[in-house]
Amino acid sequence: MPESPDARRTVSADDIARLAEFYDRFKYGEDPTSSECKEAEIGYINSVRELYETCVEPYYGSISLFQFRGKIDLECKRCLNRQKKL
Repeated sequence: MPESPDARRTVSADDIARLAEFYDRFKYGEDPTSSECKEAEIGYINSVRELYETCVEPYYGSISLFQFRGKIDLECKRCLNRQKKL
């Protein structure tokens, strides 16, 4: 049976940019205990989990959520660094 053409196996640059906004708000927020930081962290964690379940878990079973999140954290840092240089 052929795979669905909608099958998504990659995380796009738009996904990283969106996640980087969450990451920036909760990692580098002025008050880490603020509700805004907590909401950003929850949004980030939920979005990473959703991407993992959609793009990674069904196709690359050897990659754990922990490994995936580590890679996404790194990509978010890179994205934020690129934005600062502009």
